[in-house]
Amino acid sequence: MKKKLFSVFFVVLALQLMISDTYAYAEPDLLLNKYNHARYMQTMMQKKINWVVKLLGQKGEKAFAELNKYNKISAIDISVYDPLARKMVVAPDYVAVVKGNLKVKDVNPDFYAKKIIKMEIDRLTSSNLDKLISLVKPFDFKNHMGKVALTPSGKVYVVATGLESIALVKAFIVDIVKSACKLMKEEGINKAFKEFNQMGSKYRNKNTYVYVLTDKGKCLVDPNYPEIVDKNTYNYAGSDNTYPAQKFIKAVSKAPYSSWIYTKSLKPTEETDATSRIDLDKSGKNLKEKLSFLKKITTKGQTYIVGSGVYLEDIKPL
Repeated sequence: MKKKLFSVFFVVLALQLMISDTYAYAEPDLLLNKYNHARYMQTMMQKKINWVVKLLGQKGEKAFAELNKYNKISAIDISVYDPLARKMVVAPDYVAVVKGNLKVKDVNPDFYAKKIIKMEIDRLTSSNLDKLISLVKPFDFKNHMGKVALTPSGKVYVVATGLESIALVKAFIVDIVKSACKLMKEEGINKAFKEFNQMGSKYRNKNTYVYVLTDKGKCLVDPNYPEIVDKNTYNYAGSDNTYPAQKFIKAVSKAPYSSWIYTKSLKPTEETDATSRIDLDKSGKNLKEKLSFLKKITTKGQTYIVGSGVYLEDIKPL
């Protein structure tokens, strides 16, 4: 029986690869890396879904605040829907950030609730063959998960998350920032800053880069705006009077001392005279929308805010 099951598994796997346009001509190492990454993200999603269901089962509506806080620092966003009230009660933070203050009216409760509930019903009623095929589903990179949660008072909620390009990108940015913080603590800031400024390093490649400022607003590293390095940017208003440095400092001022924020900036690949970049920023010309992750750390008695981000126009559909 086990041999037969394994045979079916590998046949399904082979068919999935053969019919996939994305991977038909992929290098073996690239294919394996993408598969492993997708499998990792799927496992993480499953763990998060189960955690949320358990949390709602223990705390009920009191868990909402904790889940909203989690969405601010997570690479995998959680949504919680109230199917009876027909509204979303916990929203992915990046949606709220990009759209501004997310209102319930901005979301179609019927569409989301029905879709997630149907997914849960399909999952519970699927055949063994369907469940086997779902083992290789990460190859299409469009995997979603949903479950029904029951609170102590008997209230029903639908918990959901999905593997989209934004989740993969956010996981990548979180990893870069955490790695940068670790490097600063273990190797010292001089060695770390040199690495952050090194073109082609993990911390500076194309439109991705790490920037560092103090908790008072002094810029220490910023490959994108070299003219502000070693200057205090606390009172720099920016093109729309949002005071970026103050925004950064406030975002990480409370536990867990990390957060996603919405900003605008020039792209590093934007070809301009280096001396005019800050002037362009002030004028608002060519600024691109950006989602950034920030983390505050203290090492050797000094406090730093470390960040990196992704330009929204660079996030491609999966």
